[in-house]
Amino acid sequence: MIIFPAVDLKGGQCVRLRQGEMTAADVYEKDPVAAARRWVDAGAEWLHVVDLDGAVGGAPANREAIEAIVRSVDAHIQIGGGIRTLEQVARYLDGGAERVVLSTAALQQPEILQRAIARFPGRIVVSLDARGTELYVGGWTQPTGRRVDEAARWLAGVGIAQLILTDIQRDGMLGGVDRAHLRELTDSLPLPVIIAGGVTSLDDLAALRACPRVNGAIIGKALYTGAIDLKSALQAAGA
Repeated sequence: MIIFPAVDLKGGQCVRLRQGEMTAADVYEKDPVAAARRWVDAGAEWLHVVDLDGAVGGAPANREAIEAIVRSVDAHIQIGGGIRTLEQVARYLDGGAERVVLSTAALQQPEILQRAIARFPGRIVVSLDARGTELYVGGWTQPTGRRVDEAARWLAGVGIAQLILTDIQRDGMLGGVDRAHLRELTDSLPLPVIIAGGVTSLDDLAALRACPRVNGAIIGKALYTGAIDLKSALQAAGA
């Protein structure tokens, strides 16, 4: 199972939100490159980098900081947040990112998803961000009326590299993952998934590792607060 330290950017700084609320941001590092280097130096081989302003605003807003991270660290970088056009996908992937994460564009403009997959096979990830079973888009601000399982079944046939499943209600709350619900949900999904939202302890990681469909975990606030030590998390994940 891959551990993805999260580097979330708001106003050029590395922050963590609570349940996706942009007004509830805790700044953990003013220099996002320093934050990225910290996790790579501790052993991370992947980073999950998100442009929070871009996700809400609908277009990349922290691109300069993100591109600085890509240039500055020796790790695989997957980037999400506000990526709504094929040109934006290409800029990040041609610029050295390993993968791009689509969410709003994937669900609302599936033609962009299909074109991105055709141009960059194996490098397009889709994030399904949910409150309960309902999917949200627009930086977690807009309900869609669509269900996670329905969208996942559709995505299984389009050729994405990976699926991310985010529990919005648990994100940034340090309350742990909903283990029973995740096991039930992931067992029914047709794709392997990365889990985000609520990963708080080594016990959470052990529970996720026991789910056959789960092959990754994104960890944010638990790393920044010290609730989880990254080296211990990598060991627990078998990395």
